[in-house]
Amino acid sequence: MRSIEMCPDHRWWIRNSPDFALQVEFMTMHASRTNARRKFQRALLAAFSRARAAAGQALKQYLPGRPRFCIRTNQRRRHDARVFEYLESRHLLAGVTVTAFNDVVNGDMTSIAALVATPGPDGISLREAIIAANETPGLDTINFSGAGSILLENGALELSDSNRTTIEGNGLVTVDAADQSIVFVVNEDATATLSGLTISGGGFQAYPVDSLTSGAGIFNAGTLQVRNSVVTRNTANDNGGGIHNSIDGDLTIVGSEISHNFATNVGGGVNNFGTVTIIDSTITSNSSGDGGGLSSGVAALPPAPGSPPGPDTEIKGDVTIIGSTVSNNSATENAGGIYNVAGVVRIDSSTIADNVAYNPNRLTFPNAGGGVFTTDELIVSNSTIRGNQGDLGGGLTVGFDGNAFVTNTTISSNIWANQSVRLSGAAGGVYVQGGGKLDLVNSTVFGNTGWTLRGGTGGLFNAGEVTLNNTVVAGSVGSFPGVEVRDLTNNGVLLGSNNLVQDGQGTLGLTGTRTGNPFLGPLADNGGPTLTHQPILESPLLNAGNNALAVDSAGQPLQTDQRGSGFVRQSGNVDIGAVELQVVDSLVVTTTEDIVALDGQVSLREAVSRAGASDVITFADELGAATINVTQGRIPLNSGFVIDGEGDITIDAGGNSRVFRVSNSASVELRGLTITGGNSGGNSGGAIWMDHSTGLTIIDSHITGNTASGGGAISQRFSTSGPGLLVINSTISDNTAT
Repeated sequence: MRSIEMCPDHRWWIRNSPDFALQVEFMTMHASRTNARRKFQRALLAAFSRARAAAGQALKQYLPGRPRFCIRTNQRRRHDARVFEYLESRHLLAGVTVTAFNDVVNGDMTSIAALVATPGPDGISLREAIIAANETPGLDTINFSGAGSILLENGALELSDSNRTTIEGNGLVTVDAADQSIVFVVNEDATATLSGLTISGGGFQAYPVDSLTSGAGIFNAGTLQVRNSVVTRNTANDNGGGIHNSIDGDLTIVGSEISHNFATNVGGGVNNFGTVTIIDSTITSNSSGDGGGLSSGVAALPPAPGSPPGPDTEIKGDVTIIGSTVSNNSATENAGGIYNVAGVVRIDSSTIADNVAYNPNRLTFPNAGGGVFTTDELIVSNSTIRGNQGDLGGGLTVGFDGNAFVTNTTISSNIWANQSVRLSGAAGGVYVQGGGKLDLVNSTVFGNTGWTLRGGTGGLFNAGEVTLNNTVVAGSVGSFPGVEVRDLTNNGVLLGSNNLVQDGQGTLGLTGTRTGNPFLGPLADNGGPTLTHQPILESPLLNAGNNALAVDSAGQPLQTDQRGSGFVRQSGNVDIGAVELQVVDSLVVTTTEDIVALDGQVSLREAVSRAGASDVITFADELGAATINVTQGRIPLNSGFVIDGEGDITIDAGGNSRVFRVSNSASVELRGLTITGGNSGGNSGGAIWMDHSTGLTIIDSHITGNTASGGGAISQRFSTSGPGLLVINSTISDNTAT
């Protein structure tokens, strides 16, 4: 075989036999692609029969400016098939393996190739590999020879290659700065990926950029991906204990953990002045003054008194959080979890939980936003904000100039933290300051704790402008008996429709408001990526919403509830709240108890009462081979449905009553059941009594151990019009007629 092909480093190889290859340097030519290609093809085909120098000259003369094709000629016996193929331009992928886990610099670092050829006496260190990668054009990959920990002794590791440099630790490598420097610095215009690393020990002597003391673990001014890594136990004197993303920085965090970092000012875990995307990651147990987990943006500074306005100092950040958890972070000022100072923060399919903004010694102004505090644009969807603590809004605070749009979201079990008596208004769930705006759409604000000593608001306190649509605000609690805790307090502008506010207070401005118990289940895993409160079948929230109001922040109709794919917003009217009850689930029996209760469980008696013609009642897999004891009298079967036990379910009346009565001209099918213990009390039909004009089909079942005066198992009142009884592949045995 002979071929000519382009290599990753923009060079071309002519291969005329397995024994030699002629390498020709790439040169840029200014010729039209069509003409150049035609001449190039002719020249190359001729070159195969000429000397190497002639082939090289043909390449230099006719190679187009952007190489996009190669020519391959394949010989098979006497036939010569020539194939012309297009190829994209490629970069050289250079690789180096770190073999020395000490921080030495004594190899040839002029390029990766030079370092591999001439390493120092200790092998190749990570610092040497990075310096060499910075000097090597193209895509670079740095791997490690095995597991180990690298203690930095010579300052931060700086990445400056404009092509991507990937450092792959495979979860086996720790890089520790021992509190002496930043660990990694990604310079402006650099592109890098840090993967499978533990990054720790970034310390107070931080990198002299952006206030000199930001970003102890990682300082990013370029384009950086952090994948499958842990950034932990780093400390910054100013911003971004774990990671600081600068104004021009573009940071992506995927499958990673940012934990146990500290910043004295803002952003204990992550501080952002640029663009950040966080996917499938955890930000936990970080702390700072503001924004314990994450802070984004910088507010404009007002001019000094008597001074003219100066330049705009506002920095707007951009943050997107998807499928992630921000939990157990703390702030001594505002926003234990997320602080959006300026710019936009988007949160989707995520959990903001157990964060705290609290300082018991702070007496001049309360701490705001245990979970999230925004003074600019915030968009939250399909998420849960739970168990957070803060002075004003335990879960969410919308500050002055803040504008939040929240859809398909649960705000639950948040607490107003400070029990002092200095505040006249606070909320465990949501607090909207004067000048702030909030839209709550198809969301659930439930079970939040309000101000504890003089009364207060558990759910939502509004001093700004709030629009509520298809939302439930309920279940507010307090810590002291006899102290009133309201679900909703409105001291601002309140608009919206089709909501439920349990205690009915503060609803002036709303239309179509329901009151009373929403009958929600506990905060639990009801499917999807986040915990939710699911309404039970008897809930007044069902089908009580307005479809036209069920829209996202872009005005598009909501396709799913909070749980996402597989949980559609049903046809007909949507439900109020974050969760749309999937009615089909109500016909799956989940308990063996013979009860009718508003507890979220489905008994056989409840399923029968809900089923209509052609419905099928089944039993949850976790019940296994279960026995349902009938304790509330016979179960009436009044419609043409199917009860399918799949051979696992026994229904036992315990000798206290019949098991079933078929009535109302129903035609019922019982499949895969054992029916026993029926006793008609001196009447006919020990297990099953059939009214006239009814029908019963029994398939793959056993009816045994029942007693009656006539028809120990089954009896039907005389009828000439009903479909009657049909028994298929079943046994009727050991029943008694007295």
